[in-house]
Amino acid sequence: MSFKGTFSRYTSNRISGHIFISFSLKCTNLMFGETIDIGIFPSDGSQPWYYRNLKFKAGQTYVFNYDSIDWNWCQGDYIAILEAGNKVTQKWVLQLKEYGPGECPECHGIHKCRHCRGTGFVNPPGTRHLWEQVSCPNCGGTGICQTCDIPRRKPRFGGPPTGLHPF
Repeated sequence: MSFKGTFSRYTSNRISGHIFISFSLKCTNLMFGETIDIGIFPSDGSQPWYYRNLKFKAGQTYVFNYDSIDWNWCQGDYIAILEAGNKVTQKWVLQLKEYGPGECPECHGIHKCRHCRGTGFVNPPGTRHLWEQVSCPNCGGTGICQTCDIPRRKPRFGGPPTGLHPF
């Protein structure tokens, strides 16, 4: 079983250019394909998503993201190749680098996109008028720095409170 998996950011086609995270799983076999089971496990411990009997041809890639399967990847989520009995054979965890205050190489801690200065819009090259602005391709029109903006899952309903003391 030889698979290579990678996480990357991509611009969504479904939600007008919003930036999401995508996972690509490639079968690296040269001659033959394989059939595997996949599990996607959210970081908050809620119900995982299973994909059974995925057939890969040699060199084929499957992409798991918001546009393809409605999955919004968040920090700590992981995807795994499963054996019989849902035993994990190989897994990939989304662990984005977290920057401390003022350490972000893009925005230096102000959390605004440096390409559009936090407005979410840019003028395409060769335009002079403000009404010719388009959504910023780097932040997807949000105005938020995509380098230090890390998607996180909110605690599940009924779960333990986070950061609060009982007394």
